[in-house]
Amino acid sequence: MQHPALIRCFMSTMQNKTHLDITKAVTRKNVLADAEVKEVLNISPTVKELTLYVKNPELSFKAGNWVDFFIPNVYQVGGFSMISSPQLLNEKRLLQLAVKRSNSIPAAWVHERCKSGDVVQIRVGGNFYFDRKEKEKVKNLILVAGGVGINPLQSILEYCLDAEDLNLNKIVLHQSAQSENELLFTNRHQVMKNKIPLETRYYITKEPNKTSRMTYHDLESSLTNSCHEETAIYLCGPRGMTDTVESWVKEAGLPSNSLHFEKWW
Repeated sequence: MQHPALIRCFMSTMQNKTHLDITKAVTRKNVLADAEVKEVLNISPTVKELTLYVKNPELSFKAGNWVDFFIPNVYQVGGFSMISSPQLLNEKRLLQLAVKRSNSIPAAWVHERCKSGDVVQIRVGGNFYFDRKEKEKVKNLILVAGGVGINPLQSILEYCLDAEDLNLNKIVLHQSAQSENELLFTNRHQVMKNKIPLETRYYITKEPNKTSRMTYHDLESSLTNSCHEETAIYLCGPRGMTDTVESWVKEAGLPSNSLHFEKWW
């Protein structure tokens, strides 16, 4: 059984510690697979989306996982979360990553040099994921994202969209970004609402005349008509946001094992 303190979401970081330093104690799969870059897209002024083709049938992942990202002739290993559904990999051998521009060498390579036809290697890691078979009692799913913390949660949403027996009463996404053009995947969310019980709440934290922040009452209202024992909250965001939401969950009286996250700094 997973413990909340051990569950982890990966976000790119500009701290001195590298991805491998931060994740050295985190579970990884044994498969190291070649991945060919099929497409590179700009999805915001600071984020690129990569579509990778992975021929090796042994590579798989759960919604919310990340990959170690090995670039030829680059000594530093990157770490980026999947934004796609595991089913896309199972059916078409494709997976997608979203990479924010940062000072890290791997992120800089993605933004400045990566192109279609390049081949990298990837290895799946992470204990942060949503698997319906392991969460059969969950009826209400609350997702809280800050910045590119949306990435693993987007993978979870795509997984929910593809699930044959989802059986959720509601999914509520709280997504924060510094500016409106950094709110990722919002058009995709509108499409999803036609197929899954998704409600979205967006917050812009640093844009003049549009500033808003998630509050305790926003979280509390997400829990209306929800049994606490049937609710799971998945959180991926920066330190201050993580600490704040953790305190709100306690204040709301939810069981400690309903919150899934890990501090990545």
